[in-house]
Amino acid sequence: LHKMENSQADYTTDATETQLQEETKLQEIVEFIMPGKDKNLLKPEDIDQDAMQELKDLIPNLNSITLSGHSYGLDACKYIGDIIKDAPNLTKINFSNSFIGKMKDEIPVNLAALLQ
Repeated sequence: LHKMENSQADYTTDATETQLQEETKLQEIVEFIMPGKDKNLLKPEDIDQDAMQELKDLIPNLNSITLSGHSYGLDACKYIGDIIKDAPNLTKINFSNSFIGKMKDEIPVNLAALLQ
């Protein structure tokens, strides 16, 4: 009886450890931050292609992206949107200060392109 209790406890401990490991994986933050500051990124060619490759590599696990500090044009938004649409775990996008200098009617169109 004593051995059975120990093995039951071991099983419970193993199950709890496995569950904790899985929860930790789910809580892991995989974030992409657009490098640089104050750039006017109007089209895909204006965006650092090494940064875009890094973003593409992170897509399977990406859950957060920060695009702050740059101004994005419609074509650049479409380009980034086409990449991030395949990110199954993406739950947070920080757009702060991303549309400075844009007309107020441009912003919804650019956001729609980014979030396609």
